[in-house]
Amino acid sequence: MKRRVIPVVLILLAMVGLLGWRIWQQRAELNGPAGGSGVIEGRELRLSSRVGGRIEEIMVKEGQQVAAGAIVLRLDCIEPKAALAEADA
Repeated sequence: MKRRVIPVVLILLAMVGLLGWRIWQQRAELNGPAGGSGVIEGRELRLSSRVGGRIEEIMVKEGQQVAAGAIVLRLDCIEPKAALAEADA
């Protein structure tokens, strides 16, 4: 009878130990950093003009994708043209 009790007790102790280890592992996963995978993309560009002037028309909305070389806005060039004409005179 004693020969049967000792293996049963050892198996029960092993199972309790494994269960305790698994519970500890799950708590560590919950308190740790979140896992997963993904892609984060972001690009911020600052545009500037070679010539100063007032904005006449904006052709894109904020956040909209534009191709390279696309016209983003149109400037009112009356003042720079007047300054050029004055310099020529």
